[in-house]
Amino acid sequence: MKNWILLFSVFALNLANAQENNNTDETQKLELKKIAFMGGLTFSSFIFDDTQISINNQYEYKADASLGLNFEFETNRHLLRPELMYRRTGAFSTINDTKLSWSLSYLDLNLAYLYRVLDNEKFKIATGLSVGAGYMMDGKQYIGQTLYEASDDGFLNRFDLCANFLLNFNFSLSSKVDLFAEYRFGLSLLNLEKDDNQSTRNMFHVIGLGLAFNIAE
Repeated sequence: MKNWILLFSVFALNLANAQENNNTDETQKLELKKIAFMGGLTFSSFIFDDTQISINNQYEYKADASLGLNFEFETNRHLLRPELMYRRTGAFSTINDTKLSWSLSYLDLNLAYLYRVLDNEKFKIATGLSVGAGYMMDGKQYIGQTLYEASDDGFLNRFDLCANFLLNFNFSLSSKVDLFAEYRFGLSLLNLEKDDNQSTRNMFHVIGLGLAFNIAE
């Protein structure tokens, strides 16, 4: 967790320094340039660690969907991107021939910093990191055919804190509309379960497509 926070802090400091160094140049001001909508496939699983007993839980990936709305602030090649995201995660497993599955829905508020490593008129590539706080809106667990409302039964934490690696490919369709594809890898920093003897964290990959609308004059 400390490494993720340190990396994000370095990115944020670089952005602040770039803004300070260029504050005399009118074209370098940080300003809102785009509003974007994204939808994509989410492939999620759990990272599990039990400190009391040795159980080799093999979690399989679960495919679901995520939706996002973000606001892109830009100065030179530096991007600051607040985002509201609906994220669905979960996993599959089998223990003693009994099938288990989880389906969790989160509402996330993320803040990302990206840097454009390639920037031309028609095609851009940006990479960076984001951190976000999530609230579990709904959580279900199936043990065999039996359904448990995991978010209501009190054994899962409703709040989540995630760090994400981002890779964004942006294609200009016109002066006002861009098409973009994005990959992100996310990892929870908090324990999903209310159990000090074991740690279960969300892990997910998102492959998304979206449209960005240029609103800058």
